[in-house]
Amino acid sequence: MRRAHALASLALALCAGLPLSAASATPSATPSAQPAASAPRMVRSQTLFRGQGRDILYALPASPSRSPLPLVIALHGGLGDGEKFERQSALSSLAARGLAAVAFPSSGSSRHWLDGRPSLEGDSDLAFLFELPAIARAEAARRGIPLDLSRVFVAGISNGGLMALRLACQAQPSFRFAGFAAFSAGLPASLESSCRGAPGASVLLARGTDDRLMPFSGGPVPSGGGIGAGGIALSASATSALFAANAGCSPDPSVSALPDLDPSDGTRSSRSDFRSCRAGARVSAVDVHGGGHAWPGSPAARGPIARRLSGVPSNDFRGDDLLWGFFSSLPPVDNPPPNPHR
Repeated sequence: MRRAHALASLALALCAGLPLSAASATPSATPSAQPAASAPRMVRSQTLFRGQGRDILYALPASPSRSPLPLVIALHGGLGDGEKFERQSALSSLAARGLAAVAFPSSGSSRHWLDGRPSLEGDSDLAFLFELPAIARAEAARRGIPLDLSRVFVAGISNGGLMALRLACQAQPSFRFAGFAAFSAGLPASLESSCRGAPGASVLLARGTDDRLMPFSGGPVPSGGGIGAGGIALSASATSALFAANAGCSPDPSVSALPDLDPSDGTRSSRSDFRSCRAGARVSAVDVHGGGHAWPGSPAARGPIARRLSGVPSNDFRGDDLLWGFFSSLPPVDNPPPNPHR
């Protein structure tokens, strides 16, 4: 039992972006070429929120921008932090390509986001994340990067993905996010009743069918011994169906197979797009058949140790490309004018 707990704890550390060994972090060929880009400008910042210091890592374009850019808020997994998730996810490539600014906040002292499971209750993270767009806008403006607060998106993996889904369930008149993406995450069952019937949100879900830490078919999440926060998560299909119903989509999605660009990785992926949603909303789900608890295309998830701990990642697509293809298709939302004191 101790050995199983140790392996699962290491798997969560991998998902959070911790390096395991030189072998597991060795990059291999990616399935899609990236456009030429300058290295992003990385800015470390700390803000005081409700008496607690909050660390935030920003990825900004190297040069000042004349046009306001979208903002992506990227939430790490349990036991992680913003810097480790930046290395794991390659989401800073969006800033390098001048597509968006990216904020990588770190959670509080527990190193977990308060995602609504019984062991992770409380509203401090919700309040902080609803305030973060204004904080990021001021930070980016000081560096010549204007942000478009009508196009602010939230993405996360594992515990960070559950936190993104909790945000998608919230109706906040003070600020509206334009879209959400959750990887290796299912909606906590403790939020199901309050989330059902919430205002429609655009949501992208990506799950591995062989995920041992976030069961694809739903059920208990590991807990104890430092391996997770427990609770019960809805299945992949129940999670996507709930958000599709909230957005007024047709219950029968259009299903298509994604190209198998790396046959050697042992995975195949399919995508379900729900149709006829209200007011420009979109709900999509990508199922990685044979995939585990891993960020798609991450070099840190390709070594033998990583595969044993977290399962097989898909190398058929990159997580940053998948979520940006989804986010960039969404319409802007109306938000009140930013706080003039920031």
